[in-house]
Amino acid sequence: MQSFLLCRGQIKLADFGLARLYQAEDKERPYTNKVITLWYRPPELLLGEERYGPTVDIWSCGYVTLSVYILYKDHNNKVDQECR
Repeated sequence: MQSFLLCRGQIKLADFGLARLYQAEDKERPYTNKVITLWYRPPELLLGEERYGPTVDIWSCGYVTLSVYILYKDHNNKVDQECR
């Protein structure tokens, strides 16, 4: 998990490799759909959409949160089983 910063109980996403200026009022400006790690890429980008907004980041954050939850849950189950 190279793109995460963990500090005082807060997780921050920090992958700015393909970052560029986003202007919300410019709806016609095409962006590349080759952003966001493939595993966390939302469906519209996988289907080739070039006009998108911050919602793609919300999707990715939700996916990462779910992944961390599943890893944490599985880890706790393993610890519980080993302690019995």
